[in-house]
Amino acid sequence: MLACIIALLSCLPAEAEGYLPAPAAGGDHAWMAWASFRVLSEEERAWLYPEIPAFMHTWTKLPDMNWNNYGTFGGWSGLPDEPRTPDLRREYEICEFTGWNPNTGVGRRFGHAPEGLRAAIPWYLPRIIERFRKGEFMRPIIQTGALCHLIQDCATFPSTQALHRSAGADWSKINIDDYRPRTIAEDVDGLVAGTLAAANEMIAWCDEQAPALRAAQQAGDAAADERIRVACCSRAAMVCADLIHSLIVMAGDCPRPGPPEIGANLLANPGAEEEDPGERLPRHWVVGYVDLTDRIGRAQWEGQIQRNSNLWREGRHSLRLMWTPAAGLEWRQTWPASVYVREGEHYAASAWVKLHAATGETQVVLAFYAEDLSPVAEAASAPLAGTADFQRVSIAAAVPEGAVRARVILRSRGNEGAAWFDEIELTRVDAATAEAINAAAPQTDPLVLHLPLNTDVQDRSAFRGLNAPIAALSGAEAADLLADDPKRGRVLALDGVDDFVEVPHSHVEDVLSPPGAMTVALWLRAERAGPALIVGKMAGEEADARGWRLDLSAEEMVRFSIAVGGSVGPAAEARLPIGEWAHLAAVRGEDGAMAVFVNGEPGATVQRPGQYAASNRALYVGADYGSSDFLAGRVDDLRIYRKALSVDEIAAIATGE
Repeated sequence: MLACIIALLSCLPAEAEGYLPAPAAGGDHAWMAWASFRVLSEEERAWLYPEIPAFMHTWTKLPDMNWNNYGTFGGWSGLPDEPRTPDLRREYEICEFTGWNPNTGVGRRFGHAPEGLRAAIPWYLPRIIERFRKGEFMRPIIQTGALCHLIQDCATFPSTQALHRSAGADWSKINIDDYRPRTIAEDVDGLVAGTLAAANEMIAWCDEQAPALRAAQQAGDAAADERIRVACCSRAAMVCADLIHSLIVMAGDCPRPGPPEIGANLLANPGAEEEDPGERLPRHWVVGYVDLTDRIGRAQWEGQIQRNSNLWREGRHSLRLMWTPAAGLEWRQTWPASVYVREGEHYAASAWVKLHAATGETQVVLAFYAEDLSPVAEAASAPLAGTADFQRVSIAAAVPEGAVRARVILRSRGNEGAAWFDEIELTRVDAATAEAINAAAPQTDPLVLHLPLNTDVQDRSAFRGLNAPIAALSGAEAADLLADDPKRGRVLALDGVDDFVEVPHSHVEDVLSPPGAMTVALWLRAERAGPALIVGKMAGEEADARGWRLDLSAEEMVRFSIAVGGSVGPAAEARLPIGEWAHLAAVRGEDGAMAVFVNGEPGATVQRPGQYAASNRALYVGADYGSSDFLAGRVDDLRIYRKALSVDEIAAIATGE
């Protein structure tokens, strides 16, 4: 065992020390997995890095999501007026990991009951061990999660649906902290036999608790009901802990891949030539339906039928997006095909793109994600439109803090024509190459953010790829904050309690922190005085502040502040009429002169020369960090320029001329 521990220690990344993030949410499956991981050694948890959050919240759910209604309109109902469901079955490549394809009927479906588990154990375990021994990492862990789901299900009375469906408890009480995982066996046959024996013992023990559970339900004794369910789930957590511990012992050295070679294409099926083994779709690619109500957009695997060969650049296939909705339609790499990345590394995404009568915007996106698969940041190429033969489109970015995975997304928004993508790449590059890639197509437009706020909260400037994804939130939840206004039509409506808009900081190019001149312009109807943030990108306090902000004071003054040399200093001010629409423009000139305009009329000028201190925080509209200084009122047509607009230009915007 000592040799195994040494092997484990040899593959630990520094960030994995003590690695065990708590479940952010989730039901009994997530908390059973959490309890199992708690009793593993620190070295074993680090061995699994960074898969524990995804294991808890996603991989253990795969058998529950293996249904052919994913990606179809109507979902479970099948009704034609219901929205489409996301294609999770293919995005997670669930059929591969569960051994069953519901579309084709190929494979064997393991039921969520003791009979299903007994059949699943000898099917799963040899495949998991074989994959680990071949040097695979993410895929056998995903398959382990799918098997653990079936083990966990057998502790929730699946054979008696009345008990299974009525489950409800504080699942965070599942606890086996006093348990020490045992090595079931060090050979495949022994592991199968031992896991079967442990599962049968757990099933028998849980079955013995069923009468007491029924009695607790009949008596309305919620405490006893919870106590029994938690005890059964804890037994399942022990079996899973033994299994995971034994798999790590048998696998030996951690097969997690190290930093990839510079310049190697890391994409699976980069030319979309390989067919999914279960259905006629490109392997390792999945359609991302951003607007689940859209019935017009088409994402197609080009080359399945005879066409002109100029619809693909190499091979026999390409990926097409056509008639896409305003929210967008995408081809994405599947999650098992995503690439492990490390903070500070640089990556580039590219594709050959062909356009025909394309409107809107078509882009190649390099997307970064956290351990639990949640998005961290995106870098997008400059948007394309029109008609053009295949051209190479690229974007590069440094891996941001908190990101451990990357994947390529091919995106088209508001496109009434078509776009084809072929010969797609994701490569690790050095910093100089990343800089050269992004400098090859420089953006010179002075308008760096434009939120019309008439149909959504998305950017319409040439830098929309950098300023994404933008989110409207009410508290911690995404929300539709747009409302109809009798004077200005559709606008952003903020309740002054917990509403705000968040524009992420770009790790590629921070165009929202202009180092020289800048202008912030918008329409505002404030319902009451502040203190409230109108819009800003400032971090820190007074002596160590960085960034800029436009806020409303308690005295009904609009204040424009910037950080120079790390301190805020005096602000430019102008009085705002409360309860009525007014056009605001905050301007900083190249010489440091600052002024606030209200309805085209400037307030007093303030001089703030010196080196502007940029902030690496997100930009917020309507609240400071989304947690304080909430704005009560309505906002329309927010624009940020990296130049100082003239008095005439501001007056023209304010009067609509």
